[in-house]
Amino acid sequence: MYIPALILLSTLSATSTADENIRAFHPTRLLTRQDFSKILYRAVDEDAMTFQHLHVYSKARQLRQWRENKVWGDMLQHGWAVAKHRSKNRILRSENNFTSHNSFEITHTGQDRTHPFLLCSSYPYQSGYVRLQRILSAFNASMSMSQTIYNTEESSCFVVVTTSEVLEQTLGESNPVTGETRTARTSTGNLMENVTFGPLVDVLKFAAGTPTNILNDDDWIQPLKNTKPSLRSGMTSAKLEQDEQRQHHWTRSFMVDLIPGSNVGMKSGYEGVESIAKDIMDNVAAMADVKPTMNFDQMQSKRKSIGVETSFSDTLSTREAFSLTSSTVSLSNIKTRAFRYSDNVWSNALTNGFESDHGCRNMFELIKIRPRGGVDETDNDTNGSSISVVGFELFLNVPLVVDEETVNSSAWNKNCAISLIMGLSVHPLVQTIELARKLDLASASGTSNPQWITQSASVNSRPFFDKGLDGSGQVVAVADGGLDRDNCYFRDATSDAGEDSIFGSSWDMTQRKIVNYDNSFADQEEIYMGHGTHVSGIIAGKKSSNGLDEEIGYADGVAPGSKLSFFDMELGANGIEDPGASRLFASFYNSGDGAYIMNGSWGRSYKGVYNSFCRDYDSLLRSTYSNVLFVVSAGNTGIEGIQNPSDCKNTFAVGASLSYGKDIRSREKGIEYLADYSSRGPTSDGRIKPDIVAPGHFILAPNADPNKFGECDGSSVPNVQDSLSAGSGAKYVSGTSMSSPVVAGSASIVRQYFEEGWCGTMRCCGTRGCGVAIKPSGSLLKAILMNGAQPLTGGIQSVPDGDVLRNEPLSEYDSNQGMGRLNLLYSLPLTGENNVGLIIVNDKAIANAAEHDYLVDIDTSNGCNSDLRVTLAWYDAPGAVGCTNCLMNDLDLFVEEVNRSEMFYPNGLSYRDTKNTVERIRIATSDGEQFRIVVHARNFSTNDQRYSLAILGCLANDNKSSSNISSLGLSKQTEYSTEEEAQLVSTKSYACSRTQLFELELTTSNAEHKITWDLIGAAQDNTSIVIMSGPEHSEYEDNKVYYSSACLDPERYVFKIFNLGNASFKLSFGGKEILNSQSLENFENAYSFRFRVTADGFAPIIKNRTRPRLYDSLIAANQDDELVR
Repeated sequence: MYIPALILLSTLSATSTADENIRAFHPTRLLTRQDFSKILYRAVDEDAMTFQHLHVYSKARQLRQWRENKVWGDMLQHGWAVAKHRSKNRILRSENNFTSHNSFEITHTGQDRTHPFLLCSSYPYQSGYVRLQRILSAFNASMSMSQTIYNTEESSCFVVVTTSEVLEQTLGESNPVTGETRTARTSTGNLMENVTFGPLVDVLKFAAGTPTNILNDDDWIQPLKNTKPSLRSGMTSAKLEQDEQRQHHWTRSFMVDLIPGSNVGMKSGYEGVESIAKDIMDNVAAMADVKPTMNFDQMQSKRKSIGVETSFSDTLSTREAFSLTSSTVSLSNIKTRAFRYSDNVWSNALTNGFESDHGCRNMFELIKIRPRGGVDETDNDTNGSSISVVGFELFLNVPLVVDEETVNSSAWNKNCAISLIMGLSVHPLVQTIELARKLDLASASGTSNPQWITQSASVNSRPFFDKGLDGSGQVVAVADGGLDRDNCYFRDATSDAGEDSIFGSSWDMTQRKIVNYDNSFADQEEIYMGHGTHVSGIIAGKKSSNGLDEEIGYADGVAPGSKLSFFDMELGANGIEDPGASRLFASFYNSGDGAYIMNGSWGRSYKGVYNSFCRDYDSLLRSTYSNVLFVVSAGNTGIEGIQNPSDCKNTFAVGASLSYGKDIRSREKGIEYLADYSSRGPTSDGRIKPDIVAPGHFILAPNADPNKFGECDGSSVPNVQDSLSAGSGAKYVSGTSMSSPVVAGSASIVRQYFEEGWCGTMRCCGTRGCGVAIKPSGSLLKAILMNGAQPLTGGIQSVPDGDVLRNEPLSEYDSNQGMGRLNLLYSLPLTGENNVGLIIVNDKAIANAAEHDYLVDIDTSNGCNSDLRVTLAWYDAPGAVGCTNCLMNDLDLFVEEVNRSEMFYPNGLSYRDTKNTVERIRIATSDGEQFRIVVHARNFSTNDQRYSLAILGCLANDNKSSSNISSLGLSKQTEYSTEEEAQLVSTKSYACSRTQLFELELTTSNAEHKITWDLIGAAQDNTSIVIMSGPEHSEYEDNKVYYSSACLDPERYVFKIFNLGNASFKLSFGGKEILNSQSLENFENAYSFRFRVTADGFAPIIKNRTRPRLYDSLIAANQDDELVR
């Protein structure tokens, strides 16, 4: 079984004086702490480099930097030594056995065993995908064992599997510990230029804040110690009951991400992940058994007692293995100094945790494991377009009996918890450890004003209801704390007897409102004024006093025609718990027969830092559930930061704006203002959040009263200035918990619009049945809703009845309101209500470095006065925990006014956006103008990416406006004779700003073939260099299309292809096809095409040939006499 390695490709900036100091200790290729901090947010800055712990008090800045870098260097040396040690020894299992089967063993097979490493390099003017292919080629590694964790134009970061032996041979550098020098393999030398590296040290695996949040958790306090719960002096029976409830329901958990490829050779799906997790925990417990004070005989006796016989040096204790507590590590008779600071927090945790007499025994006994992530997808995509997450969650449960010995050895003891994360961090299959935060409901504390506010923003105008668009035929999922099913807004008379046709995994689409109630995780009960009842009613509530005949209700939902699927997350009244993303999605999706829109009005605080939960949600939405829109509340923490999962890339985050009329207090200013409690971004890596806002303050919603049957709203018109209640069955509620379901209900109306045929395959016609039924992707729903959002024109108001915050003005595309307030009339054409045109692109694939062009003409002759709105949205690949730049696949949106050659950029910028997965451009237009809309695949970590696009405005009805699309542009093919000279071809491309875009499209057949190809360029020293080659790792599969691309500097090149068989290929420059295999004369099974790239385009270097020449230096010699300029 492979143990993966972490490989980071990144450009190193000019080193500082401190950098030079660290490099004085190690070879020039060692990764510095400053380099690493640019890539990931980690606890290393908070803990390992906290000099209060390390007793480094120097006031001299230079000396302090020197010592800081010395500590970093020692950590890297320690990591290398541990990696070598691991390669020679078995992983032990413990008497605290987590498995019922034999734990896997890593047996010694020499020094070429795989381990975690950090490698950093740069390769200019290439995408992350191309950089990854070069690394994989150099290390002979597969895509299945790689993960991109950082990707910008300047640098890209990957997780890849390799071995220490291959690492040394490939890099050709001296070992940082032994100093032994190796020569780089000549076949990979060009692929590994400018590479720096270092081992993935344990401390680098802690997500930012993980250790400190354990120490600072005020609720992580041991209960009073007695042999059994009883009344103590001064304690009332109510207090005792509260204490017992706390013990029963207290829990904490750690999110653990595994290195890609860690499940290779294991069982598939969650069973395999659980097996790996148990093996890891066996190893952690085994290391906890090893006490540093044991002598040789004690160690041998201990190991024999657990069925393992090996020498003393074969297994390290946690103290020896962990970098910040280790003293020395043996490596080929060389003693590597690490550190031993006996009074730091880590050492103290081990002394009072694993190394104590109790050994944290109770904690190990009560730990529960839950596999997590997107590992249930089956994808054999060799192009690496699909990313899955592999990991697990460790639940730290506590004992009910609280005698002193039990408490000390349990998870109540913070020292045991910190010891545990130390033990996890030294395991080679673990990539990240993160403390999970507790979920909180996002509620701050009528007649349906949100209906008209979101449909038109004109008082009491509901044009979509007038056209029969009310969410009918749609199911919206809600995950929350409970739902009062007999409230008049949900009641179904056929269910009054309590039959179970909707519970668990059962679905009954004949029900009036609730078609599924999944009670398998919690129960089927709701508490008084329960949160889930409010949220569900805002989405789809529809009043029916008798459960049969529907009537107009004051608290009718935004999409009263929709039905509901409900997932109960709360057992009793103990607060909601997280069932895990995969379980949640599988429940409401119902194998494609359930809901396609889900609402989550809850969250947890990570201060906008990308986390393990985001990895799970982003992975699932990109892969298995790409046709799902997951709407989430932004949170109610105001300027303290956006909540999770609204901080994820592929979720749809909603903030809260104010309402209108009787739904606001006297001093509240109305729909153009944002509530001050609405959580604001940006995220820690600079993404705009929330995405959109909707009314969320004082929303009249159904109210739960479990002690009443059929509770409903009262007879009088509700008014928030008079009372928050409207009868026993309705109530005014506030928070982003209420704005999120407003958007979820609106999304169901948009989905109904597409499914009922209001659009053709690309252009919407604005009348039911005028087009075809479309199944919209989640990214298309996101693009449509954000395209029509209107920026708030007011400000941020302190509510209720407070002042407008003058120091926090609103602006379009800021992280207060995102794109603005939802408005469906600016999102979709509706005949008789607006006269705009809409072009849609639904989940279309684009190859790395390619461009898709859309040409539209403006026609205002019908009275249209809309601006041109263009929004691009895509579900991105998951980032790494703590990523500083979380965008993996960078798409760019440009709009060019053709006649003036004026360029427009997205999100209010004057340059391209490199952070966000949604980009919008709004342009005031005039009749007769023509616009070229460009979607450009700037820099991908995978070979391709799917996207959706919404283009709305005063669009002419000719063919141009319906957008002529080709895979790489609008240009016709240019053919060249093999006997004639060719002129320079202009290949301007937005993909390569300073270079030229080269693209290869290869289509395989169903015949067996072993196609190979190379793109070779001239290096500066007049030698040749392989730019790209294929296939990278294995033979091409039959009947598939493969894309490869690169940005080429001005120089001479040759493209060679062999053994094409029945397959075909096309070459393009800047979106212009210049050569294909069908146009070649005398073509056999091999061909070479020589060309020169200039600043303005390319020129072929033509000679008549049917087979490639053999080159020593290939094209390095001066060939200018053959180049036609």
